[in-house]
Amino acid sequence: MILAVVKRVDEADFLFLMDQTELPKGNLSSHLAKLESAGYVDVEKTFVDKIP
Repeated sequence: MILAVVKRVDEADFLFLMDQTELPKGNLSSHLAKLESAGYVDVEKTFVDKIP
């Protein structure tokens, strides 16, 4: 499901993915980590107004 959402957009932030997939934070984070380690997605961690 995550890959289907990401395919439609160039970039997606965590909250957007959480909203679109309806996954809780922990599950989404875990799935993203597995997709990143498999080379399917690139994860960039940044801060916006001191909020990760």
